Amino acid sequence: MRRMLVAVVFVTVAALGLLVFSDGTVELLGFEALVLLIVILALRLPGPVRREPAPEFRYRRDRVERLPPRLVGFERLVGFSRTSMVDFDHRLLPRLREIADARLLSTHGVTLTRSPKRAEELLGPPAWALLRPDRILVEDVGIPGPSARELDVLVTAIERIEGRDDAAPIGSRS
Repeated sequence: MRRMLVAVVFVTVAALGLLVFSDGTVELLGFEALVLLIVILALRLPGPVRREPAPEFRYRRDRVERLPPRLVGFERLVGFSRTSMVDFDHRLLPRLREIADARLLSTHGVTLTRSPKRAEELLGPPAWALLRPDRILVEDVGIPGPSARELDVLVTAIERIEGRDDAAPIGSRS
């Protein structure tokens, strides 16, 4: 309906404009008929296709609505970090370092910067390679971030800082 109204207004304005600048009515009728034909043909073209979102997106949207906003934000941050090392280095890494520092300090009295050798022993080489404070941060957006496996190893190392193999994962209730 709205498209039809726009078409009628367009044709009327075009006809009035031509009437003002034209001397004869034949030209006006011919022009108005041509414009009306073009508008009618344009109206018959199919409009934008409306598709239902794929089921996984519906599921995701429902799932996101049930999760706490901070957790949703953290999930997005992890997703961005996997696609770009810059996002990992500048957005996710500072948070992971903060968590690791807090756990190291509360359980062993060390931090990443004050006792790097002890922190490396507690974290293990793969996690230390990403968390070490002297690591040069990437500035090239084209470099992909850590894989899911690397992130899993990193998070597992942070979770095990308490010194027990049965340490509760971050965010779990025990």
